Amino acid sequence: MNAPGRMLTEFVDLKAQYAALRESIDARIRKVLEHGQFILGPEVAELEGRLAQFAGTKYCITCASGTEALLIALMALDIKPGDEVVTTPFTFAATAEMIVLLGAKPVFVDIEADTCNIDARKIGAAVTGRTRAIMPVSLYGQPADMDEINAIESKRIFIIDDNIVGAGMKYIRRAKELFDRLQGSGKEWGAQTCLNIVEHPDVLKLARESGCRGLLIGFESIDADSLEHMHKPVNLRPNTKNFSEAIQKIHDHGLAVIGCFIFGADTQSKDVFRRTVDFALANNIDAIQMTLETPLPGTAFYRQMVAEDRLLLTDYPDDWRHYNIVEPVFQMKNWTPREAYESLLSAYSEVSSLKSSLKRATWTLLNTKSLFSTAIAFSWNYHAYKAIRETPTPLAVREGMVLKKVRKRVPVAVRAA
Repeated sequence: MNAPGRMLTEFVDLKAQYAALRESIDARIRKVLEHGQFILGPEVAELEGRLAQFAGTKYCITCASGTEALLIALMALDIKPGDEVVTTPFTFAATAEMIVLLGAKPVFVDIEADTCNIDARKIGAAVTGRTRAIMPVSLYGQPADMDEINAIESKRIFIIDDNIVGAGMKYIRRAKELFDRLQGSGKEWGAQTCLNIVEHPDVLKLARESGCRGLLIGFESIDADSLEHMHKPVNLRPNTKNFSEAIQKIHDHGLAVIGCFIFGADTQSKDVFRRTVDFALANNIDAIQMTLETPLPGTAFYRQMVAEDRLLLTDYPDDWRHYNIVEPVFQMKNWTPREAYESLLSAYSEVSSLKSSLKRATWTLLNTKSLFSTAIAFSWNYHAYKAIRETPTPLAVREGMVLKKVRKRVPVAVRAA
């Protein structure tokens, strides 16, 4: 409350802003009240689409808060206890809070006197063998010095991009420009991409020459019906649908392949675990990630499972921790929760045991001639296997779980990104 006689000086005149946009704001609010979709309504999809277009990206995911966005980014990097994240002390508390929440240690670097942003020149001294990420913060409309930050010495990096070659020639050109700039840097790197990279042998060649040593690819399933179910049409194109040929093209350029597969779709049969393991071994996939299909909140699949009453764990928020892509959390059509989980364990024990991981890492070394690729392949395989084995028995697998009946599929619209 202001003391008598004192004048309040407004930092931002929100009333003037509203007055200028009153008509359009009121109309949009009325529209929301009329359709009643207060959570994930059509306005969310519209905003995400327009933001993605503005930023020049394929996807955009809106979050409830900036704090949540920071947490998602750190979780995507698999930040865990013992890791270090370099950041600035001059920021909102959520920056360090999310680092600590995941058990990691925030390492603070002083700020620049003129911008109050992190002093990029001092970051190098703060980087140690435990550093997993650098989290700069932009303040007062001034971005942190990203050129200086990106120039920090590190011989091995992973480029965080959902698909480094994108979709369309505009993004192919962007990838080539990036690879050109990486040439001569002395860095070895890996990235995530879609199978459409094999449609561009010149890009594969340039990637290898620029230091690329491995690519993480979402194959998702070896069954065409399941790829349609998972909305993965890029894997069904004429030049990508033969997975064996696609993998060989990548291997021919001396690149390792980290293949990701998902199990549990209604279109999959029980033998899909066995067939996938055979496929991975026959095609020398260097590292493999296998997960169970998981209805994550905000997705069409989650809404589908709610509509069909197939969710097994719904005591939120406590049950969210079980939605970790390795625990069965919904009633599958062709497996009980125990069958699905034990099949996943069995598959991992065959392709990622210590003996298998060492054997496959040796093949990776001979093909890529890169210790970096070899270390990634071995570590990815064996540590994933260990993590799965050490996971406590999933709640949905324990005795006494009441199973749901799989009913007729209920149509649910897929929300555009």
